[in-house]
Amino acid sequence: IFFIWGSILINRLLRHNRLLTGIQALAVDSDTRGLLLLNSRQQIRLINNTLRNWIGLDWEQTVRKLKLKDLFYPSADFMSFISQAMTAPYHRHQKIINIKVSNKVRPLLIVIEPIRQGFSGKPYWLILITDQSFNNQLQQAKMWTQMAQKVAHDIKNPLSAILLSLQQLQLKYQKRIPEASVEFDPYVSRIMERIESLRQMTRNFMKFVNIENKSLSTVQFNDFLNEICENIRLGLPSDIDLEFKRGENPLTLQVDTDQIQSVVENLVANAINAMPEGGRITVSTLLAQGLQLNGLAGEPRDYVLLEVLDTGIGIPEQDRELLFDPDFTASEGGLGLGLSMVKKIIDDHDGHIDVTSEPGTGTVFSIYLPIN
Repeated sequence: IFFIWGSILINRLLRHNRLLTGIQALAVDSDTRGLLLLNSRQQIRLINNTLRNWIGLDWEQTVRKLKLKDLFYPSADFMSFISQAMTAPYHRHQKIINIKVSNKVRPLLIVIEPIRQGFSGKPYWLILITDQSFNNQLQQAKMWTQMAQKVAHDIKNPLSAILLSLQQLQLKYQKRIPEASVEFDPYVSRIMERIESLRQMTRNFMKFVNIENKSLSTVQFNDFLNEICENIRLGLPSDIDLEFKRGENPLTLQVDTDQIQSVVENLVANAINAMPEGGRITVSTLLAQGLQLNGLAGEPRDYVLLEVLDTGIGIPEQDRELLFDPDFTASEGGLGLGLSMVKKIIDDHDGHIDVTSEPGTGTVFSIYLPIN
């Protein structure tokens, strides 16, 4: 009887232990942080799924065959920090280190925590790795919001006052010196156009940081783009041609017309800058049916493909991944806002944007806008 009850108790304890082990493994592998367990000789005893995915680790490769220095090679900062942290006296250490992960250098928060076994001997070490890229992006977004509020206060309101003063000045000279209108009106009109352009730029910037909401309206997209292109042609340099190729299918979309106009104007402005010796810009539309675009969830759907192509100097390969970053610009004195605003607007329209470029040949921006 003693033996039977002992066997039952042992089986219950084994089942309980397997259950706890399974729960622990599930918790470790479902953690969004990278987890790493080392013994006192820096030998790896555990790596969770998150960290395996980050470093592209072969799933068939056993933990005991791995060496710590091979995980984040060639990060000398990481190895130096681990060695220092595992030196007595034993306590928690943490540090942010820039490490190359998935072919991209990222700021990683490394926390190393001693796990003691009894009152003697050296501890095991639990290393928790958190990608700080999202936190940096969040902080950057807050910074842009604050900047936008300052822009609204410091530029938008004074521009309105300048415009009002200019209109009053025009009324006075037209009344007192009518013959001067022929000479002065063209200059006043140009100043008014530039003021309105700056006010529009400010509004677009506010939309970029979500301070203003989209105002959607239904448009015949080809007619809408043709009107934009006609207006752009009026201000083009004499050595640049702009062609609009209208798609054959009637295209009806719901868009924020101000925002999409800003997209086209920004892309055309970039094309002009890429053609210092002149060239040709082609704006075209096409119906693209049943597409499943990368990065966009849901069932395949129909899109309007809007392309802006130039015959300029092209974009170097190393710059293409940075094009839509808010702080990147290849233009001297540029703010780096134009293309980041473009991408933000397209994302807000549930669309997608790609860029293809060949140095010395030209660039094409391809925008996919969903058809309702």
